[in-house]
Amino acid sequence: MKHLRLLCICFLLFVSLVVVTPIYAQSCDSNCTDAGDCQAKFAKCQEAWNQMEAAKKPHVETLRKMDADIAAFLNRIKIIEAEMVKKATAIQEGEKELEALLVVASRRIKSFYMRSTNVNLLASLLTSSNIGATLRNYGYQQVLSSCWKTRC
Repeated sequence: MKHLRLLCICFLLFVSLVVVTPIYAQSCDSNCTDAGDCQAKFAKCQEAWNQMEAAKKPHVETLRKMDADIAAFLNRIKIIEAEMVKKATAIQEGEKELEALLVVASRRIKSFYMRSTNVNLLASLLTSSNIGATLRNYGYQQVLSSCWKTRC
């Protein structure tokens, strides 16, 4: 949209330059009485032609530059569109990966919750060789379980 606005401004500038500096064709009388008269009229017409070409030259160069700028803008727009398509595809793939990770995470959370509520402290203490580590793990599980229930 920004490039289109710039393009419109450049076009209007070009048109205003052409309209502001009009070039009128001079009347060339084709009736001549002798060869000298014809040469003088031809020289006058040639001079008018040369003036018109000189007045037209800067506008033609400006138009060529504008055409080159427009082509560069269009190429840049195509590149940006291609990048947008790639990024949209990457976002969709990332969303699919995230969805898969959320499914795995929710399964693990559910499994952890089920295990944490089924922990038998007495059985763990009797079968454990390190009572301190067992009590510590049980405490962590209780804190995490209560935190998960209250969403802290």
